[in-house]
Amino acid sequence: MSRQALWDSILQKGTCLCVGLDTVRDLLPPSFRKEKHGLARFNRAIIESTADLVFAYKVNTAFYEAEGMAGLEAMEETLSCIPQDCFLIVDGKRSDVGHSAEKYAEAYFSTFAVDGLTVSPFLGRDGLEPFLARKDKWTIILGASSNPGFEDFQALKLEDGNTLFEEVMRKTSTWGSPDHIMYVVGGTRPGVLDRLRGLFPDHFFLVPGLGEQGGSLEEVCQVGFRGSLSRKGGLILNSSRSILYADSREDQFARAARKQVLRNIEEIKPFLT
Repeated sequence: MSRQALWDSILQKGTCLCVGLDTVRDLLPPSFRKEKHGLARFNRAIIESTADLVFAYKVNTAFYEAEGMAGLEAMEETLSCIPQDCFLIVDGKRSDVGHSAEKYAEAYFSTFAVDGLTVSPFLGRDGLEPFLARKDKWTIILGASSNPGFEDFQALKLEDGNTLFEEVMRKTSTWGSPDHIMYVVGGTRPGVLDRLRGLFPDHFFLVPGLGEQGGSLEEVCQVGFRGSLSRKGGLILNSSRSILYADSREDQFARAARKQVLRNIEEIKPFLT
């Protein structure tokens, strides 16, 4: 899916909202917690309730790996029930050297057939090349994270006055095209997002950290869509907990998730028109 195809899909859906399926068993309605296939069954209900509305889904591998083989089976089942007209992201922040990186790329881009995969740039170019080689897929590079530890390394100042995260994004942006490279830019620091939109007007940003983590949807849209009037760079806005756990009742959670999605879509809509 090219950058233009991303925009076409966003405009057709009328939103760039992404539902993060970061599903935690202990937070599910009681019957789902006890059932072996509870994660997959819960996810399916969320997807069926929201797929006609949202642009994308993001599956974070950690929440499934934590449950061992049963969790991996739940992840595979979850991925398989996401409709093809929804953009599918796996958030694994994968990277490695040589054949290991090639196998990660094969696993997610071929075996699981996802549209985009988050990767860590720390190992350098050879750690990303197997992902970047797939021009038909999106390599989503960690640019500026939403967590407090962002200050430990990413925000370090270099001799030329730029920050480490800016240098990482500048360098990696030369390794491919905005048609298949995207960046993770956290939504908890609108000032950082604003600066990066100015520096990288052509790239899509995947923006986590909204809702429960404190990021403001309105603030993010105001700065993140600043360079998007030409329909070049855009945003994929991820929300997880506020949608998944909008209601804990077994007969209401899916309906409540849909209502929360509709509220988020209404907040985003003015910035897409």
